[in-house]
Amino acid sequence: MCANAGAFPQTKMVDMDPSEWDQVMATNLRSSFLCVKASIPHFEKAGKGRVVLTSSITGPITGFPGWSHYGASKAGQLGFLKTAAMELSRYNTTITAVKPGNICTEGLQDLGQDNRETIAASIPLKRLGDVEDIGNAALFFASDEAGYITGQQVVVDGGQIIPESLEAMEEI
Repeated sequence: MCANAGAFPQTKMVDMDPSEWDQVMATNLRSSFLCVKASIPHFEKAGKGRVVLTSSITGPITGFPGWSHYGASKAGQLGFLKTAAMELSRYNTTITAVKPGNICTEGLQDLGQDNRETIAASIPLKRLGDVEDIGNAALFFASDEAGYITGQQVVVDGGQIIPESLEAMEEI
């Protein structure tokens, strides 16, 4: 089961209505819980299972103005992941998370070419990630080869979180 929901309206806290906060939490965090809970009978019947959550670097590692609700929801997924790993183990089921950086999705397409190029310039690999980059990490976590990995997470970001500053990027 892959929980891949993500809503990220950009609203700074001073302008955010609590209902927007609740909606992002419901979409990004509550839905992960509900999907995992609904899958448990299937894992029990099969005698095994895999859960992969799509979290983010935003929240657990980085922040971005206007995304306090998004960051909190994605960090919350990782808190959920730890206890879920213990509880799902009785069903021989693992749970892991992929934490994407900037991936070329509809949301980034809408920002325009200039913004995408600026973002790519701040990533050591000098490009945005592709959906396939995230899919490949999720496929590994879903495979038999990852059968002894649970409660863990991997960052897939082209090195985005590595540079200490934009100045550091000028050196490469």
